[in-house]
Amino acid sequence: MKKPVGIIAILGLMGCQASAPKTQSVVSTVPVEVYTRGLQSVDAKQAKRDGSCPSRVKKSSKALAWRDLLDQLNACVAKSRYGTAQQLNELLTRREPFSPWSVYYKSLFAEHANQYPRAMWMINLAIKRSPKTGLFYFQRGRLNHLAKNVPAATEDFEKAVDRDPSLVSSYLYLAQVHARDLSYKKAAGYLADFKKYGGEFDRDTHLLAAKVHFGAGAFEKSADSYRQVVRSDSKNHDARLALARILDEKFNQAEEALEHYKILERNGGRGPSSVDPKK
Repeated sequence: MKKPVGIIAILGLMGCQASAPKTQSVVSTVPVEVYTRGLQSVDAKQAKRDGSCPSRVKKSSKALAWRDLLDQLNACVAKSRYGTAQQLNELLTRREPFSPWSVYYKSLFAEHANQYPRAMWMINLAIKRSPKTGLFYFQRGRLNHLAKNVPAATEDFEKAVDRDPSLVSSYLYLAQVHARDLSYKKAAGYLADFKKYGGEFDRDTHLLAAKVHFGAGAFEKSADSYRQVVRSDSKNHDARLALARILDEKFNQAEEALEHYKILERNGGRGPSSVDPKK
């Protein structure tokens, strides 16, 4: 069965951070922050055909096969054209009254209207109708996240990737949860899965990876990730300082570390003695 594209929801993730052990001096001054800019539903490239959102629902739309209706629904939701999407979904509901997809879309529509109890009710019905579809658990995980129910969201995202590993945003969420709880090896495993299944690392993802790898004791990987951060964001002084200290303290690479310290001195007076390593 083809998987709809669904809506992109911009979400902020967990803001709380437990205190890091004193032995992790390089990163303990920088708490785990918001790394993912959004939790996205299944990638459009997984669709067998590219649909297009019609300017209006015509009478001829009633003759479309249900897969073609899904194509058009995907396109309309992706463009935030919910009025047209709802009309198409009504056609889908009449044609396939027991389909899990029609109630999945109703969950999206209810979420868009800030009707979260209805959105949750609809996605629970979709899961009941098709318990093996990962995208439905992904949607429920997003709703639980919006409700600040981290344990329930975590469980749903785990179920989502168990059924559909291509839902890569789930891996970032799970990595963040475990990093927050200082379970760095588990977090590193989820980051590895994120990369394995096609996730793209941006600056914030590299920053998360740097801190996770350091916490897990993989200092070389941590340094490589910090290098990626400062290459894309030369003004990220915290990342540059962390990189310099790893090079200096873990690998005795004083020459490269000194270059980073010099850059920090020129851009804010932060040298190797300006930060207490035990904080």
